Amino acid sequence: MPKITFEALPNLSALTVNTDAGTKRLREELKSVVNSLSLKLVGMYSREYQRLVEDIARMIMIRDSKKGYGRIFNLYDYVLEQLQSLFKDEKSVASAFVPSYESHNAASPSKGIDIQLAKKIALAFFKSSDNAPQEARKLSTREQKSQLESIVKYFASNNGELVRQLAHGAVKSFLSLPSSASQAVLSASVQLVLQGVNASVYNPIADFIHMDGEVDMFRESGHRYGRPASEQDVSSLVASFCADLSAAPDQQVDQQVALSGCGTVYFDGIPVVRPELLAEASRAIQKKPNMGLLTEYDIISNMGQQLARATSFALKMRTEDELHQMGIVSKTAPMLKWSNVNALAFHRSALRDEVLAGAVRVADGRVAPRMRAFVILLMNSSGIAVGGAANQQVTLEPIKHGLQSIQLKATVTVLAGGAGASMGEDAMP
Repeated sequence: MPKITFEALPNLSALTVNTDAGTKRLREELKSVVNSLSLKLVGMYSREYQRLVEDIARMIMIRDSKKGYGRIFNLYDYVLEQLQSLFKDEKSVASAFVPSYESHNAASPSKGIDIQLAKKIALAFFKSSDNAPQEARKLSTREQKSQLESIVKYFASNNGELVRQLAHGAVKSFLSLPSSASQAVLSASVQLVLQGVNASVYNPIADFIHMDGEVDMFRESGHRYGRPASEQDVSSLVASFCADLSAAPDQQVDQQVALSGCGTVYFDGIPVVRPELLAEASRAIQKKPNMGLLTEYDIISNMGQQLARATSFALKMRTEDELHQMGIVSKTAPMLKWSNVNALAFHRSALRDEVLAGAVRVADGRVAPRMRAFVILLMNSSGIAVGGAANQQVTLEPIKHGLQSIQLKATVTVLAGGAGASMGEDAMP
């Protein structure tokens, strides 16, 4: 059970009464606080929370094994067999889950993205968005078809130094983490994802609650579900911010650009299968034919992927207000702060209303142009986290760290703000 601190408990003073909803709203908020305390302190589940647990288990139970047609049992088959044995009856389902508060163990360097650097990046994006259409006439016919490609090329070619500062700051922040001392850091990949925010069409695709996996050069793929943060190396960090172009170009950068938070929203208290049960199941699978060479990490990662998918499906059947009343608490990642909370906790992208919140008005009364930046640092990986055609690589020299030379890759990505565009949280490896 996680260590309890008063700081982590719900803020009772935050209770509010909506005059339209009156008693009903107060009752719902009291219910949420009581259920949250019950989950965290004594592990007592409300009936709604129990139904959530049962739905997650049911998603696993209704899956079919891929065996048959003369094919040998593989890892998926054994994982499904073990998970279904955990959920064989109502009593075993109830005892298999525990609320997750692993977000409290997220790695977060003391130094985030520099405020002035963030403002310069935002201003450079706004300028690139204005200048890129003119640049498009100098590009090939194929490139002219994509305004996003024009913007990203203009940004990357004119702001290499900003990208270099961002990448170096990201790697230095990672190296400040105590866990980095025990890792062989050979390379780092930094991706700067930029997106204009259009109030009429902005529609993030990752509005569902999900959990990321992770990839590095030593592990084909992995999943942190079912593994405490203390047992794992940190392999990725993310940070984000929004910015408004709030003043004329003849002003200083500080006056032109106003930063605001629009970070990833993560959830505490979502049920996960007890880690010790997954460890026992993995050891049982290792004894199966052809499974002896797989590590416990490999097997638990596979189980985590199956359980995380089932959990996301069950969560989609409920509103966030319903989750809140169960005692599941949502929080927003701080602006400019590096963290690996995406890999530790169930989360979602900032929704349209959250990204558009707090609109800034310019002198003539119009809403100021807004953008969102999402930055991903991947250690010991040469890939990128967010796909798309509008990518541009920026050449950077290796970083010296003691006697080590860390290869550095930087990619700038520009995404559209319309339907089907995402801001990266759904695409983390």
